[in-house]
Amino acid sequence: MLIIMRKWGVMMERMIQVIYSVFIWMVRLSFLNILWILFTMLGFIIFGIGPATTSVFAVVRKWIMSSDDVPIFRTFWKSYRSEFKHSNIISLLLTFIGVLLYIHYFYLTRVDGLILNIMMFGFLSMLIIYLLVLVFIFPVIAHFHLKLIQYIKYAVILSFSFPHISFFMFVAIIAHYLIIVMFPAYLPFFSVSTLSFSIMWLAKQAFSKINSSSI
Repeated sequence: MLIIMRKWGVMMERMIQVIYSVFIWMVRLSFLNILWILFTMLGFIIFGIGPATTSVFAVVRKWIMSSDDVPIFRTFWKSYRSEFKHSNIISLLLTFIGVLLYIHYFYLTRVDGLILNIMMFGFLSMLIIYLLVLVFIFPVIAHFHLKLIQYIKYAVILSFSFPHISFFMFVAIIAHYLIIVMFPAYLPFFSVSTLSFSIMWLAKQAFSKINSSSI
């Protein structure tokens, strides 16, 4: 009887530790998500979303690479300030390219025949490259210290060098989208932070196989 009670006590202790750990991570991720919202708004959205997203990746990168004992606000704020310029230039550039692609697609709906086939091939090629850069760019900014154009270069090369990782990144994005659709309350507390964690973890698998001098 005493042995059974001891085993039961150990099981309960482990269960409490697991519940506590889950609760702590929920608090961390929700706090990080709220920081992203606040600092995106601080930059009037258009000038805040890039640096705020980079800062989220900077925090989750430290969680993945070192330990979970990371000063969240201090790490976030440091990245927000140091990468404000680069993140804004890149995010605005990607937004501009996205608008051009949308205009190109809008024009495609008004042509047909051989011209449509040629233009559609060009559009799909550019769209694939654009989406691949989009999923890799913020992990690259958070992980490496490079010149502006090199961030885009690294994102392109990494996305094509590790297509399986790029694929799983898109799977993660789709999965998070479905979760948000099914559970809208998930959006303000976990959407960006958990997705960033997933993408950064996948990107880290690519980073661990290369170094900056090999690209």
